[in-house]
Amino acid sequence: MLRAAKPRLAVVGCGAVAAYGHLPALARLGWRPTVLVDVRRERAEQLAERWGIPRVAPSASAVLGDIDAAVVAVPPLLHAPVSLPLLRAGVHTLVEKPLSVSVADAKAMVAAAAASGACLAVGHQRRFLFVNRWLRAAIRSGALGRVERVCAGDGTNYLDGNAVGFGDAGWNLPSYWRAAAATSGGGVLLDKGPHVLDMLLWWLGPVAEVVDYADDNEGGMEADAQVELRFECGAGATLAFSRLRELSNTVSIVGTKGRVEAALHRNAILRMPESLRRRRYDVRAGSACLDEGMWGRGGPGERQLADWLGAIRDSRKSAAPGSSAVPVAALIEQCYALRRPHSNGRRATAPAA
Repeated sequence: MLRAAKPRLAVVGCGAVAAYGHLPALARLGWRPTVLVDVRRERAEQLAERWGIPRVAPSASAVLGDIDAAVVAVPPLLHAPVSLPLLRAGVHTLVEKPLSVSVADAKAMVAAAAASGACLAVGHQRRFLFVNRWLRAAIRSGALGRVERVCAGDGTNYLDGNAVGFGDAGWNLPSYWRAAAATSGGGVLLDKGPHVLDMLLWWLGPVAEVVDYADDNEGGMEADAQVELRFECGAGATLAFSRLRELSNTVSIVGTKGRVEAALHRNAILRMPESLRRRRYDVRAGSACLDEGMWGRGGPGERQLADWLGAIRDSRKSAAPGSSAVPVAALIEQCYALRRPHSNGRRATAPAA
């Protein structure tokens, strides 16, 4: 499949995730973009030369008639304005998370894709981590019994650049849009929240209620946030997100038949009941890329691109369809609407693993 002729592809936005994620993964898949799009022409030209891409353009509208598919990797506030014209023109589109910063825009994007027949996918790469598929199977099989409680902490101290892969650690950011509300649309909840919220919805089903939401936003953007949810299945969830402190970076799932704890960012089960060990779930499948990271060779980012290409060719939904991002956007909107001040974000206690 990967050797056959591929759709003419644009990568829109030439920031860090394009440079260190999408472009290397596309090269490994043998799917070379026909054009790079960025308002910073010099940046686009640098990447085009590095990856042998024949054309650069300042806007997606400038190449609309020359492409069949587009990866949209611009700052979140631009996701809907950039993607809607592409989707209305029938261009298959993979949008980095969050799909949009509002429910209304997310619904409009899904509707535009449905009307034109475009395949809309969202960058929920964690759906492609083997461990998360294993956990979904374990939960849905009833191996944990009835899920009663979920705790997750996703946080890193952004004041330590090397700890989060900035600077000499690899992710040399050409801009840092997360630092400004004018480009980000929100803080740590909008940045880290979509991955964890999508994962929980994928495992447990719909949320019945946002019980509580608190963050440290004092007029700018939140850097530390805590969420309490209640799912329709009866499970409760306590979630913490932070750019100020190192959290557990794990998820703990407690059911009536036992507890599982797993890493959030890599394929690792840290704890499981003996009853699960005897079942035929094997998180080691694909172990060659267990610790390659989200965008390493054979990792979840690459697998998502391959799945999206297959969905385009087979006229089916991707494994992370745009429609799956609508309830995520709704939860984030509800959280922001319910916001109460965090007592002290820097010293707040993360959920127990």
